[in-house]
Order: sequence, then structure tokens, then C-alpha cells
Amino acid sequence: MKVAIVGCGGIGLAHARAYGQIAAVEVGYLVDRDIARAQGAAGECGGEALGDISELPDDVRIASVATAPSSHAALSEALMKRGIAVFCEKPLGMTADEA
Repeated sequence: MKVAIVGCGGIGLAHARAYGQIAAVEVGYLVDRDIARAQGAAGECGGEALGDISELPDDVRIASVATAPSSHAALSEALMKRGIAVFCEKPLGMTADEA
């Protein structure tokens, strides 16, 4: 099963490393607005570096969202609308209504 990591900072890399230890999971894509950061993470953890979630192919089943908290809700919603299961770092939203 292919996983995407959205946000390639320290927490995103921790998610990628953890998923990498699960035999049935492949870290397929590392996504970050800073493509150089995504490329660095891909070099360390495997997978393909992407600059935006819109570039994710349809084979992604799970995405970990580990970006700045203010972007969690919008990214999570966009991924779920595509049928991708989401594991989101806290907080999910900046307000109760957003969450």
C-alpha cells in the first residue's frame, strides 16, 4: 500500500521512517512546497519528491499530513475528497468550526 508524506520537516520524516518499517507499506511520495526539502526526504526515505498534493497519483491510499498547523484542515480535506485516508498531526484545524 502506497503512502504519501505531506510536509517533509522533522515530523514528516519521522512518519516516513515509521511507515518504512511496516512491510506492507511503501513510502511512495514525499510532498513539500519546498521541492528541495522533498527531494532530500526522498533521498533519505525513498519515494518520489513532489511539490504539491495535486501531483499525487491515484495509487496513494494513506497520507500523513505533517505541515504547519494552519494548513492541516485544507490539506486533509482535499486529500479525503480524493478518497485518501489521512493521518493528521494536531491540531486538525485552527478553530473548532474548521476542524
